[in-house]
Amino acid sequence: MNLFCFLWTPLFYFFWISLRPSKANNSGGLGALLLGSACALVRYITAPWISPGEFGFSRWLSTLVDTVSLPALLPLLFFALFSALKIIPPPGDPAGFALLWLVPEGIFRSVNPAGRRDPVFLTLVPVLWTAIALGIPLFARSLSKGKRRFRMTVALFGITALPLAAASCYWAFFCRRLPLGWVLLAATLMPPVLSLSLSLRRALKGRI
Repeated sequence: MNLFCFLWTPLFYFFWISLRPSKANNSGGLGALLLGSACALVRYITAPWISPGEFGFSRWLSTLVDTVSLPALLPLLFFALFSALKIIPPPGDPAGFALLWLVPEGIFRSVNPAGRRDPVFLTLVPVLWTAIALGIPLFARSLSKGKRRFRMTVALFGITALPLAAASCYWAFFCRRLPLGWVLLAATLMPPVLSLSLSLRRALKGRI
């Protein structure tokens, strides 16, 4: 389980960039690693920002802020800022930036004594990070290209709902509400699976 948490994000990152054009794979990589390492170190040596409590709302809120959603959203927010400031040139790859940022986070989580014996913490959390890292850029691209109100509404709903669904998924598994957890996991994984499918199709077309 610790090995899964340690290796999942870097291995998935290499798989992801293999599907992307080479010009999109060198956008802020060093900065992502440095900032991700600094953020992971700070989170490792500090207490949780939200007291988790037992199984109620405080546990869910702690999951949202400390465990699942905010750690995966933070690199996407930095990528958006760097893109706006032209620090990262277009076209850029927000998903790749976020995955690279999360590599140190996964390493620190894998050696954290607090979660060393928790299979949900060590296996589900990296997968949920990946879902957010791939899903949010997919919705953001749809939002930027969308001219129809329905398409924009769906994109905004996805950007809002995906982090909440990911946090709720972890909370459900933690609280042993397994049917709800599996439903939320399936919903959370749909956007990244779609993103992977689109990237794989483009990669195959480019190689034919």
